[in-house]
Amino acid sequence: MSGMINSTWLRTFSVLADTKNFRLAAEMLHMTQPGVSQHIAKLEQFLGQKLIVRDGKSFEVTPKGFDVLEYARELIQNEQQLRERISDDDPFSGLCRISMPGGIGNLIYPWLLDLQVKFPSLTIHIEFNPTKTVEQLVTDNLCDIGLVTHEINNRSIERMPFLSEKLWLVLPENVECTSYSQLQELGFVDHPDGKKMAEKVLPLIFPEEFTGSDRMHVSAYTNSAPKICHHVAKGVGYTVLDEFMVRLSPEFKKLRIVNSDSISSDEIAYIYKGSWPLHPRNRYIIDYLNERAKQYLKQQSQL
Repeated sequence: MSGMINSTWLRTFSVLADTKNFRLAAEMLHMTQPGVSQHIAKLEQFLGQKLIVRDGKSFEVTPKGFDVLEYARELIQNEQQLRERISDDDPFSGLCRISMPGGIGNLIYPWLLDLQVKFPSLTIHIEFNPTKTVEQLVTDNLCDIGLVTHEINNRSIERMPFLSEKLWLVLPENVECTSYSQLQELGFVDHPDGKKMAEKVLPLIFPEEFTGSDRMHVSAYTNSAPKICHHVAKGVGYTVLDEFMVRLSPEFKKLRIVNSDSISSDEIAYIYKGSWPLHPRNRYIIDYLNERAKQYLKQQSQL
């Protein structure tokens, strides 16, 4: 046996085994009965194995035949799935994989749930990851849409602005921020993007005192984004965190926020593989999130 198995012979064999009748198989395949017999004979000759044993007008599939039948059915199923995937242009069904940092994720997660409730055939796979991990997932084709806060130097990836948000210095409610040495005593609640965020904020608030994130006193660490504010509210330490994560925390009223005008806003941007056409489903989700973001910003401006 050499070369690839003829998929038409496999399909004929699968239909014959399902119908258990040469006449019915021929009708389903729009063939003659001798044509069905010829396909089976060619498949047996190619594999060097008897696939069926005839008994008058009936037949039985041999043990080797069942092995081939399992392979044939899997091949047919895979082909069908492939055809469905490459011909799928429906924006309201199918799978979309989205990855994002916890801050923006905390804001848009309920929006995505609303969308999935509205369109039950739409499957949204959501992952929360540090911003650099999100870029890697998109690069490796493990994610359809990413949300990041850093610049992209990969030519194969498109970057599209979404929202802007501040980074906030977050303290326990009863702690007043008077010096960096005071914060060092309290300790930093670290998280996956914590030190990177601290490097953006603390030098602006404490330009004379801050000496780098490698010298920060870390009092706690968590990779669970919703829990970061819980640590701070309990007095375990302070942190630097995305505006949206803090605003939406149940602990918001137990926190003291330092929001200096000197701290620039981070741009949150969509990223996706630019070398591929953006699927209508993914385009619809981006447009939907943009519209929800406009509504959210309007509500915030009225508070």
